[in-house]
Amino acid sequence: MPIDFILTSLLVFLVLFILGVSVAAWLIADRIIHPPKDSYQTIENDLKTRLAYSDAEFKQLIDTPFEEITIQSNYGYFIKGRLFDQASDKSVILLHREGRNMVASYKFLQMYLDLNYNILICDARYHGFTGGESYTYGYFE
Repeated sequence: MPIDFILTSLLVFLVLFILGVSVAAWLIADRIIHPPKDSYQTIENDLKTRLAYSDAEFKQLIDTPFEEITIQSNYGYFIKGRLFDQASDKSVILLHREGRNMVASYKFLQMYLDLNYNILICDARYHGFTGGESYTYGYFE
């Protein structure tokens, strides 16, 4: 086997390997900054199951009065949220995890309502009704 053939084969393998790693890295990075998002209905169904509430209890929780809020971020998109104002001197901000939306925070809502907290829940960047072209894990949030 001539040395030229071996070097050419090695070079082709190396190029293909680097190309494969680059494509895999791009796909993984895209998945990280553009995570799949669950719908509000999917999250409500999941929440109802996890809380083990009756239909009436769950409806009462979901129908808890709130004030719709919109905040413009410094990056030009709008953050959508809900404020449960109990005229208290105690407040908490509840955030959801990647791929969810503000409804996922309802699992803690009743606990903080019972403790008489003002509660703000909102959709993170690129989630629910909040704008933004990608999810940046707090960097631009």
